[in-house]
Amino acid sequence: MARSPAAIDINDFELPAAFTAKQAATAGLSRALRARLVEEGAITFFAKGLYRRTTSPEPVDLDLLEVALRSPRATI
Repeated sequence: MARSPAAIDINDFELPAAFTAKQAATAGLSRALRARLVEEGAITFFAKGLYRRTTSPEPVDLDLLEVALRSPRATI
């Protein structure tokens, strides 16, 4: 019988409220762990390679959040 995997706490990883896949990988979250956290509802996938914690406040504009994450030095 397969053993159910232990719960993963997103708070164990040093990540901001919204983060890139690269930031997640640097913090130790593999693709499989990210997929599991999305499935469990701990994080949401909102654009290619971009995630946000579900416990963080809902951003006003996801498009602006995407630009800010992709180009942190950009002027909007």
